[in-house]
Amino acid sequence: PTLFWVIFLLGFSYIVALFGNLWEIVNPWKITLGLISSFFKIKFQGIFAYPQKLQYFPAICFYLILIWLELLSGGKAAIPQNLSFLILLYTAINFISAILFGTASWFRYGEFFSVFFNLTAKISIIEVKDRKIYLRLPFVGLIREAAESLSQLIFIIIMLSSTAYDGFRSTTVWFKTAQFFSAYYSKLGELGSTLFATIALIIVIAAFFFVYLILVA
Repeated sequence: PTLFWVIFLLGFSYIVALFGNLWEIVNPWKITLGLISSFFKIKFQGIFAYPQKLQYFPAICFYLILIWLELLSGGKAAIPQNLSFLILLYTAINFISAILFGTASWFRYGEFFSVFFNLTAKISIIEVKDRKIYLRLPFVGLIREAAESLSQLIFIIIMLSSTAYDGFRSTTVWFKTAQFFSAYYSKLGELGSTLFATIALIIVIAAFFFVYLILVA
């Protein structure tokens, strides 16, 4: 659990933000499929074409699940057996999806960590282009590109709002709000508390998106 939640998810995010998208090099699912492809002479080009209407929505779903497990599962995702099962399940989903839709499409749109670290790497001072490495000012990568689609924009909004939500849960305002509504959800016990926190997360994400649209308008 410490390796996954702290060293990898948090620590590796900082490394990517500093030194570029190293996830492209160390992605274990991509490496495994590459080794299988080389050894058995199989090309994972997909049985079906990836539905373009889906865009980044599979990655968004996985991201929301990860956030919920991290913040709202009551520590259940930190139990080694549970975390191991979830990682194995995610591994199976990646392998099956790569076979169905091809590695290129799936690891661009569907695999959550690939999408997450690719966006985080835009903060980096290092840029890789045409197999050459360039140095640049930090954050420049963020202003050189626009969001590809609405789904990618939503993913970015979730990146920002979920982090803000995590911090907001430690404030006095949160505790007073939770205490005010506790009369309604306390009857459901732990389920009620989780439901309240989940609804609050959805509201925070929606609020960020709403403010964004206002500023754009």
